[in-house]
Amino acid sequence: MRRVENMQRSYCLIVRIVLRVCMLFSVHAGIFLTCSWAQQPILQQLVYLNIPAYNLNLYTQYADQRWERLSVPVGVGRAADRKYQTPTGQGELYVKATGVTFEYGSQNPKELVGKTITHSNTFDKNTLKPITMKMPNDMKSIFMRINSDIDAQFHTRFVLHETTDWYTVGTPASNGCIRIDREDMHRLYAALAPSVYEGPLPQSVPITIYYDVAEYYPEQKMMVLHANIYNRQVDYVYEILHDLQEAGIDTRLMNMPALVEIVNQAEQQFHQALHTIQSRLKKAPFDRLIKDHEKQLLHFTFYLRFQY
Repeated sequence: MRRVENMQRSYCLIVRIVLRVCMLFSVHAGIFLTCSWAQQPILQQLVYLNIPAYNLNLYTQYADQRWERLSVPVGVGRAADRKYQTPTGQGELYVKATGVTFEYGSQNPKELVGKTITHSNTFDKNTLKPITMKMPNDMKSIFMRINSDIDAQFHTRFVLHETTDWYTVGTPASNGCIRIDREDMHRLYAALAPSVYEGPLPQSVPITIYYDVAEYYPEQKMMVLHANIYNRQVDYVYEILHDLQEAGIDTRLMNMPALVEIVNQAEQQFHQALHTIQSRLKKAPFDRLIKDHEKQLLHFTFYLRFQY
């Protein structure tokens, strides 16, 4: 599915080409591929992030022309207001930083706003029980500059950063920045411009952030739809047909009523899932836990059973 603007379609086509070169695929449902980063000269690196799929891919091309990919799940900006959305467009990653601290925002009591957060109220990954933990002193961030393809604004305040709120990865929960769980952030941080531990990159790494709500996997004949979290003008049926036609499928013989019904089911599921997640995030810290099965309802998978 590619849509909204021709530029975004070209972004997605690039992603498809690189995916086919690598011959590596990951499905949104939690299969994330870890690469072994050999100590070889790097020719170039490229980053692609699909917002409604909550998935970031770092592609690295080595001197022997081989490509490798590191794929990590992310959290993105919440949808209530444009200024809190993660912008789409093209930009660059240009600085790595460790030992990053965070401050209390305006949603907190007045006496806390602007003060450094020293402890995090979160949840244990294994038991899912509430815990209060000291903020790590080596939290990592990657700074980004990006030109929005929606309003042509140039953004510098959004970053990729480590989070202790690991349960919000895979949801729209941030103020626009890209959240990454600690282990995944350390992998990404080490793989991106590996010669730099901290500071400016010797050469900025291009990043493309796009908004693709339907993805077709031809090997499995599988279509994955994603919730339209930013309420953009999206026609799922059109997007599905566009993807299938790109894959060389003659869609004129498809059972259109059946396809429309599938889309209706998906949209109903997305509406309920977004309501559940957005309501949960407004609660007190120890009532905010979002479980994996609730996040998965932001995605809808179906397999092609039509006769062509």
